[in-house]
Amino acid sequence: MVLAKVYLYQSKFEKAAPKFEKISKKYQNELTKELQSQIFNSLGMCYFNLNDLELSTHYYLKSIEINNNCTATLNNLARIYEKKKLFCEAKNIYLRVLAINPKNYIARKNLTRLNSRDSRI
Repeated sequence: MVLAKVYLYQSKFEKAAPKFEKISKKYQNELTKELQSQIFNSLGMCYFNLNDLELSTHYYLKSIEINNNCTATLNNLARIYEKKKLFCEAKNIYLRVLAINPKNYIARKNLTRLNSRDSRI
């Protein structure tokens, strides 16, 4: 797992993703729910940075399935929705993040930006 994290922090996403996938499959019955959620979030980050939005979305949703209050993963998923121009969905997720943590800077900043770009959202 350490090597996968090193690759992730070095932005070597093409190397990190297979390591995280191997860990998630090989140790799925031994990992805590929190660790599973973190691994799926990391996979989502890898695929987002490799411009595979479908696979990234898949892993973020798997992470949220395990831990639906993880604001980092929710913010990441909202970024994908923005990139796909699904602005209402992104806004709803940012609002959900703020319901969990009203001081979440990322959600607050992105929600303000979304609202200022189009008042219909």
